[in-house]
Amino acid sequence: MTPVPAFAFPPGRTLAGWWRQLVPFHPQQLAVAHLLIHRVEALAAVERTVQTDRFAGLVLRALALAPEGTLTAVDRQLGLGPAATHRALLRLGSEGLTDSTAPDCWRPSPLGTQALEKGSFTRLERQRRAFLFYEHSQDGKPPHYLPLHADGDAWRPDENWRFDVGLLTECINQNAEWKKTFGFPLEVSALARIPAEDWQRVIVDTAEHHVLALVTPAGAQAPPRLLGFAVRAENWTLHADRPVLTLEEGWQELFPAVAAGLDNESGRSAWLAWCRQHALPPADAEACVIQPHGSRLTVHAPQRLIERIRADRGEATWVLAGDNFVQIAARIELTSAPPPKPAAVAPR
Repeated sequence: MTPVPAFAFPPGRTLAGWWRQLVPFHPQQLAVAHLLIHRVEALAAVERTVQTDRFAGLVLRALALAPEGTLTAVDRQLGLGPAATHRALLRLGSEGLTDSTAPDCWRPSPLGTQALEKGSFTRLERQRRAFLFYEHSQDGKPPHYLPLHADGDAWRPDENWRFDVGLLTECINQNAEWKKTFGFPLEVSALARIPAEDWQRVIVDTAEHHVLALVTPAGAQAPPRLLGFAVRAENWTLHADRPVLTLEEGWQELFPAVAAGLDNESGRSAWLAWCRQHALPPADAEACVIQPHGSRLTVHAPQRLIERIRADRGEATWVLAGDNFVQIAARIELTSAPPPKPAAVAPR
């Protein structure tokens, strides 16, 4: 993993604004993530479904009715004349729909049989595609494919920035279930093989930096899905109209901190750090009892501390807890009520 500078994170007022913007998506948890991305551009073999046009269907049917496959026999079915029939057979051959069994003899190829029976066939095309891989944050894991549909900011990594093309090949060779889980394009069947001198054979890895607001929506779905919304870091503008990242499952292994959420220790550390930042009395801050609940951080605090915070900051205050890459957001809920006592355990 290449060293990176310390990233900035948005202030509490910005987080409060984001939460209001994201209400249509029913957020139950909010996190801010700095993602280092490999944008890998490669020439891929892509399967594309093509509808069989009417004329191609007629020629293929004529071939099926003329098992000997000679030009004369096929033209007898079509009635176009030998020259036009020959051109039609050559055209279908160029599309892989016919095979030549001998001079002036044809038969439908397996692809042609599919085109005749189903009314469509799968054509293999070469396309230059971009595949985005997420560089995990200092955990030693290899980069993981991410279905991120956004352009990030270019950044200049050091000499340790590397991408193993074998990771892309592994993704292509995964089964359909894995591809659906992580949003890998099902139509990509291989890396295209072309002559070495062709420039399109060159695979390019561009380093990008993305900032996302990560949201787990509330609802009956278990486990919840993960949505990512693009953020412009210069002014913390959130593009909340649509997510640029959607993961229905499997995201917990990519973003374990988001999956874990705030616990008592991380919640307390975030609270104390926030109090130091705002020059609040250390003794009062230490005396508070912290209870995280999803996107809320309930703080049982002395009344004098509550009054001071509300006078300075108002009611809505947010904190962040995490590392240099991913931080969990929580809204502070101040209360002077004593924390509930743990339920007594009956002796056995």
